[in-house]
Amino acid sequence: MDIIRLVEEKTLSVSVKILEALEDGCTYQDLEANLKKQFDQLGCEILKVFLESLDQKQLTSKARKRRWTVVRRNDSKEILTPFGPLTYERSYYRNKESKNYCYLVDEKAGITPHSRA
Repeated sequence: MDIIRLVEEKTLSVSVKILEALEDGCTYQDLEANLKKQFDQLGCEILKVFLESLDQKQLTSKARKRRWTVVRRNDSKEILTPFGPLTYERSYYRNKESKNYCYLVDEKAGITPHSRA
């Protein structure tokens, strides 16, 4: 539901900016640049909410608790997205059997260690 609320708020914000631009006599190019900036920010915010929600789901998962132990929480990662750089926080785990370490959210989302911005 956080994503729906976020999109709702941003859509209203963008609508207000369009109306303000029309009243101010803004050029098409200015409006286009402003819209791109607003939608890129929205894209990054949606991806951040998605990844951090996925991390939270992993954290509370009973299946995860059977196989993985939390080593650290809130490790920061920056990746480059089509919308620009994105920084999100995730949890670091240790497998109880193999003793390997992993960021489960990165694995689940298909983010490789080389996805840095």
